[in-house]
Amino acid sequence: MDKDVHENDMDISDEDSMDWLEAVAKKNTGINARGSNGRTALIKAVMRNDAIAVESLLSKGADPSLADSGGKTAMTYAEESTNQKIISLIKIAQAELPEKKPKIQD
Repeated sequence: MDKDVHENDMDISDEDSMDWLEAVAKKNTGINARGSNGRTALIKAVMRNDAIAVESLLSKGADPSLADSGGKTAMTYAEESTNQKIISLIKIAQAELPEKKPKIQD
């Protein structure tokens, strides 16, 4: 696949999703880029119930803590779908995220 990858490419059809994921990885355009409604590729993969894409995105550094414009994270969508495989993948990724320490004001 030899096309430019842009934020709007988040709205591709399901059959093109793996091609799009490969393009993101090749172009290093930002695994956490946002498309319509502030959704990341990870959120889109969860919404499609695509555990393979979810696992691939997480292994490439997708951030499961990011929320869309409605405040929903990948985990929120996973819990709504009750897909235990995806929920487990996200829980593991969340556990590996560095702790966010509060800033200390001087």
